[in-house]
Amino acid sequence: MADTIKTRKEIDNTLLGHINALKGKLISIPLNEGKFAAKWFLDLLNLNENHEKEQSLRSKIKVGLATKESLKSELGKVSKKNFPYNLKFGDIIHVNYGLGVGDELKDGHYAIILSRKGDMFLVAPLTSQEVDFEENTIVFEDLGLPNKDGVESKKSYVSFSQIRYIHNRRIEKINNLDKSFEGRVKLSPDDALEILNNFNKIIISGIEII
Repeated sequence: MADTIKTRKEIDNTLLGHINALKGKLISIPLNEGKFAAKWFLDLLNLNENHEKEQSLRSKIKVGLATKESLKSELGKVSKKNFPYNLKFGDIIHVNYGLGVGDELKDGHYAIILSRKGDMFLVAPLTSQEVDFEENTIVFEDLGLPNKDGVESKKSYVSFSQIRYIHNRRIEKINNLDKSFEGRVKLSPDDALEILNNFNKIIISGIEII
């Protein structure tokens, strides 16, 4: 049994090996990609650390070991920043997707809230690039959503192939909107329901989605 348990020194050496390999990879790729990846790794570690700390504090409150008021300061340090609370069906928010694999989304994108399960939200991303889902294609015009350069995109296509659940710590307010919009843009319930219906049609029909 003792032979199968790594010592602290062995664990440290393994971690150091991973760090050196990661450093070499980050340096070997284009500068902007390396900077983006390094920042995302750090952001991801911080997001998870804060989430775990928040869960631990809220557990103490739940079982009566502390009150919300007594932990207010600690909760403030680890709570979600720039988060649009009271999200509803059809709200458009900003999502930090971080790194993606292959054709998966990466970095920041607007997305539509479709459903919620605890801390997880089902979202439909939007893209200014034309995507074709045959008769199920949905495109919105003049939503007032600016791109990274501050230019409003005239058309926003629903990216059905990228619909998935995400944790609420990926969700951010749309900061460059008027404050009266509460960091979000709202779709009508009918428009949001059409997205769900078309998504179901795509799944059932089994068409190749792009």
